[in-house]
Amino acid sequence: MSRTRLSEVIQKLNLYPTESGSVPMDALVDRLMKAITVDPMEPMQGVTDRTLPGFNVTVTFQDPGHAQQICQEITSMFLEQNVRLHEEHAETPQSSSAATG
Repeated sequence: MSRTRLSEVIQKLNLYPTESGSVPMDALVDRLMKAITVDPMEPMQGVTDRTLPGFNVTVTFQDPGHAQQICQEITSMFLEQNVRLHEEHAETPQSSSAATG
């Protein structure tokens, strides 16, 4: 979660309307960062694949509706990043070791 992306969330959802003109954006981003917790999920026992199976996003905010919207935005950011990483990985040529004879 970059500060830039969180700043975009603040503006998009109009999270701090009474403070947006008087409080620096960095301070509002810091406040939002403190309201968000992202916890990785542990892989299931007995599963050999040790990749991260997912994550939990928790948002503590004065308005439950905004909390839900923030959670959706953060989740979307992670999913978009994951898709980009998979696309980049798919575009990277894979080295293969073929025997020639």
